[in-house]
Amino acid sequence: MACPAARPGDRDRRGASHPTRTMSRSQPPRRETAMPKSASIKKPRSTTETDAKIGRRIRMRRLELGMSQTDLANAVGVTFQQIQKYEKGTNGIRGSRLAAIAAALQVDLPFLFAAKDAVPDDAIVDKFITSPEGVRIAKAFAQIPESTRATIVKLAESLANENRGLQ
Repeated sequence: MACPAARPGDRDRRGASHPTRTMSRSQPPRRETAMPKSASIKKPRSTTETDAKIGRRIRMRRLELGMSQTDLANAVGVTFQQIQKYEKGTNGIRGSRLAAIAAALQVDLPFLFAAKDAVPDDAIVDKFITSPEGVRIAKAFAQIPESTRATIVKLAESLANENRGLQ
């Protein structure tokens, strides 16, 4: 049996009026939703230095392979913008995605978590080796005989010292 339509001013059995029944038919009744006491406001997840180091290792390996951010993104099923965020350390990478990235970069997962002695902590070295020029120089330097490398290092240090004097 259907209830008869409520009219403005109707009262329930106790004599209390129903404010939702006095609203016009064009507006649905408004429901108040209170947050449970146990619910808390979630803080945005912040990234750590580990996320940044993993990102630098990803960038270094990607450049070493001559792979673009778009190529890597397509291989793991994300956008190139997401790869940029991973490489900068802006976004952390969950485990399954990290495994997919390692596979696309043809490295074992531990490579991305290299020990401190495998990847220098020095910010200058990190910045250099993750730049396109740094990767090119490292590849070329690796092909130069040991006897000539020392001469090249001395030349580079000399040029760097001259540059410091100009500033």
